[in-house]
Amino acid sequence: MTEGNLRQGGIELLRLVLMLMICLLHVLGKGGVLAAAGPGTVPYGVYWFLECGAYYAADAFMLISGYMVTDKPVKAGRILTMWCQVFFYSFILTALLTAVDSHEGWQLSALIRWAMPLTFNRYWYFNGYCLLFLARPALNRFLFSIDETAARRAFVLIFGLFSVIGTWYNSFHTERGYAAVWIPVLYCLGVLARRGRIFETRPGYTLALTAAVCIMITWGMRMAGFAGLVDYTAPTQVLAALMIVILFSRLPIRARWVFCLSPLAFGVYLFQLNVVIWNRLDGAFAFVPAMTLPAGLAVVTGAAVLIFAGGLLVEGLRRCFSKRLQIPQLCDRAAAAAERLIVRVGEALQ
Repeated sequence: MTEGNLRQGGIELLRLVLMLMICLLHVLGKGGVLAAAGPGTVPYGVYWFLECGAYYAADAFMLISGYMVTDKPVKAGRILTMWCQVFFYSFILTALLTAVDSHEGWQLSALIRWAMPLTFNRYWYFNGYCLLFLARPALNRFLFSIDETAARRAFVLIFGLFSVIGTWYNSFHTERGYAAVWIPVLYCLGVLARRGRIFETRPGYTLALTAAVCIMITWGMRMAGFAGLVDYTAPTQVLAALMIVILFSRLPIRARWVFCLSPLAFGVYLFQLNVVIWNRLDGAFAFVPAMTLPAGLAVVTGAAVLIFAGGLLVEGLRRCFSKRLQIPQLCDRAAAAAERLIVRVGEALQ
C-alpha cells in the first residue's frame, strides 16, 4: 500500500468520526438537551463541553475536500449523482415515512419542497457544495498555480477576512457558516493549507494540543456568556478542524471496514436531517438533564450512535439499489447530454 493510500485511510476514518460527532451535536441541540439544562449547573457545563468539543466537525468535513483534492476535473455526473442521493432522503424516504406517520402530512406545498431539495434549500450543506462545484474550476486554476509562499499568504488573508473579521462583524454574510458561500471558503482553506504546507512539520501532540486549546477557549467563552465562538465561522472552530484533519491525515489506517463505511458518511447527514426524522428529534431528549450525569451521558452518546448506525444502514441499502438501477451511469449520461446542450446554446449566442 502506498503512502498516499495510508494517508487517505486516516482521512476516511476521520469522515466517520466527524459524522458521529455531528449526530452528537444534533442530539444535544435539536434534541433539546442544551435548552433543558439549567445555566450554572454541572450538567449545563458538561453538555456544553460536549457541544464545543464536537462543533468543528462540519468545518473539518469540508476542509477534507480541499486538503485531499487534486487538480483533476470533477465529472459533471458526480453532482447529479449527489442530487439523486439528496432526492432520495428529501422526497422518497420522507414519502415512505409519511405513509406511516408524519407531522407534515401530504400537503401539496410539502410535496413540492421535498421534491426540490436544492431550490428550497432542504440541505444547506448540499447547496453550498453545488456552489463549490460551479466555482471549483476557476478556484482550482488559481489555487494550483501559486507557490508555497503565496499559498500561505492567501490562507492567512482568507482566514482573517472570513473567519476572524467575519465572526465579529459578519462582513461577508456567511450566516454563522450556514450560507452557501462558506463551503467554497473552507474548500479554499483546505487546499491552501496543503499547498502551503501549513503546520505540516508540527508534531502530532502540538496539533492535538492546539485543537484542545481551541475547544477550551470556545467552551470557556460560552460559559462566560459569549456564544460568538460557537459558530462554524469562528477562528477557534476552523483552527481546531484544520488541526484534526492534518493529524488524521498522518494515520496509517489499513482497515478495510473504514474504506467500506466512509463513503456512507454523507448519507448519515442526509438521513438525520430528513424532515420526518428531524421533527421526531425535536426536543426528544429534553429529559436528559434531569437524569444523573453518568446516565445522561450514556443516553446522549447512545442516541448519537443509534442515529449514526441507522444512517449507515439506510445509506448502505440506498447505494445497493442505486447500483442495481445504474443511477451513477444514468447521471453520467445525463450530464454529458447537458454539457453538449450548454455548448450548443453558447455557440448560438456568438
